[in-house]
Amino acid sequence: MPLPPVCDGLIELSKRVSPTCLFSFEHNRYSVPTSFANRPVNLRVYPDRLVVATEGNILCEHGRVMAQIGTKLPAVTQHSTLLHCGVSHHLCKSR
Repeated sequence: MPLPPVCDGLIELSKRVSPTCLFSFEHNRYSVPTSFANRPVNLRVYPDRLVVATEGNILCEHGRVMAQIGTKLPAVTQHSTLLHCGVSHHLCKSR
């Protein structure tokens, strides 16, 4: 008898990106490329990472941050294409 396919623990959600190129998930903010400001995206949530996609294309990936509410996280160096957003956020690793 063949084994069932392995479950990767994926949860998919719809999110709207803010005018400052950010979306929120579990009390944290994550960035997307500037061309997706004010647009809907699909967020694929895995146990260790977040994958942002739209229209079947992967835009970027982030390591999943699981800090307690109120914990201050260190600032991350910004990606050059996201600098004009003017906010501190997690570095977007484009594919």
